[in-house]
Amino acid sequence: MQIGILKPVPLLATYLSFRLKDGISKSTGITALRQLFAMADGSRIVLGLSLSLCKKLGIKFPKELHDFQMPAGSKIKVTEQNNVDLLVWIRATDKQNRGDLIQKSQHLQLLLADSFVVADVVESFKYEVKHSAESFDLTGYEDGTENPKGQKAKSFGFAPDGSSYLALQKWLHQWDKINSTLVADMNKTIGRNKKTNAELETAPQSAHVKRSTQEDFTLTDGTQGFSLRRSLPWSDGKNSGLMFAAFGKSFESFELQFKRMVGADDDITDALFNISKPLYTNFFWCPPVVAGKITI
Repeated sequence: MQIGILKPVPLLATYLSFRLKDGISKSTGITALRQLFAMADGSRIVLGLSLSLCKKLGIKFPKELHDFQMPAGSKIKVTEQNNVDLLVWIRATDKQNRGDLIQKSQHLQLLLADSFVVADVVESFKYEVKHSAESFDLTGYEDGTENPKGQKAKSFGFAPDGSSYLALQKWLHQWDKINSTLVADMNKTIGRNKKTNAELETAPQSAHVKRSTQEDFTLTDGTQGFSLRRSLPWSDGKNSGLMFAAFGKSFESFELQFKRMVGADDDITDALFNISKPLYTNFFWCPPVVAGKITI
């Protein structure tokens, strides 16, 4: 398994996404990936491959890997983006700073430049509130409250072969709406008390907690619908939001929750869409680490 997925969210991180250039041969693309894999340890650098990349380069992939599709019956219009081939998640260590991440990001972009084009670069960070060790969204609400711990984290976050499946969404916050909403109304939107993080007993059915509580879902293997959420706020200086990252033993947990969020189950849409919107959603397979190396 790529151990960085199990670790707590870092203080700083960069998400690099790439598309394979048109006309690149399988051998050239594979060579570029192997150069990248030689640098990645699955800890400081976590890698994800899309279904399209595996097909283009003839990489054998698990049957669980597929593209993101909007749920049938969705009451929300969300942009689908399945044309990203490769994700590189660079996680800062305790001793690293933003300059280190920028240098590493530039190095990796140059390494892949002959075969891949950069699709997006997102700089993210952990947001701590009132000296809490927990991670918060920029709205001030604690994020990742229901994350499984210990052995449960491994069982929900990874398939038996050590693979993990990442659902990654870039959410753009609507600050004009957020800043004009009273805290009491925001609590109803999220379904939690901003100050205490306690769930509201009287939260409306549209509250985000009501739409996405993981234990409310049952997977096809009979287990609860948990995944490892490793989300981080992002900002480019002008816009900001949340990089929502859910790692699982399959994509099923995310798909069930998102189906309910967009109202495909009961026509009730998540109130979160009133203050934020996903710019894109991509699915990635995070291959296991074998003998200290990521191999394909």
